[in-house]
Amino acid sequence: MTTMPRLPLTLATMALALPGCGGPKTLALPTDPVEQAATCGVVAAAEARVGQPPAEIAKPLPLPAQGHILHYALLAGTAAEPFSRDRVAAVVARMPQIGDQVTKGKWQTLVPACAAAYPQAVQTAPVTLPANPLDAQLSCYTLAAFLDKALSAQGNSYVAEFARYDAMRRNLDQRIGAKLAAKGKSSAESQADERSERLGAAAKLGPPAKVMDACLAQYG
Repeated sequence: MTTMPRLPLTLATMALALPGCGGPKTLALPTDPVEQAATCGVVAAAEARVGQPPAEIAKPLPLPAQGHILHYALLAGTAAEPFSRDRVAAVVARMPQIGDQVTKGKWQTLVPACAAAYPQAVQTAPVTLPANPLDAQLSCYTLAAFLDKALSAQGNSYVAEFARYDAMRRNLDQRIGAKLAAKGKSSAESQADERSERLGAAAKLGPPAKVMDACLAQYG
């Protein structure tokens, strides 16, 4: 099973790169699923930094902005069935590799293209959790675990938020385990498959920070 990736600190604190001679180049959104999602993640990071004073650029972005960046990786994982953790990891790894290349170009022109390619990432409607209790609980649990792991390189930047996420996960542990066992999914492998599937489903519910707000309202 692929280990969930960490968002590199270099991307989380990325400043906008200065264009080279001749001005910024026109960019096109790649068609390759990994390249496309990674590009949109970098665009999201750049957009979140616009207007920030120099002292703030060295600091990690707020959690909703970090979740927005990571959302593109999660959505790439849902591009084909079954949900692919390998693809998620590939996108997260690729983002810092293309950061300068994208931000030295006319990245602003890619904002609408990314919104069209990934409508869930810019969803403004309220998040509705699945009606099935196990589906809802697993969606919340797996998304919280993913964010915790992915942002662990950011040190203590999100202590308050993750304290609430961890408390929610502890509260759900036994309930989820009992429900999975009742479905005949008592082996580690079968439970891992179920959790992976629900992480992909959670990505489609809307922006991660909004999904987690709905989760905390229901189970926090």
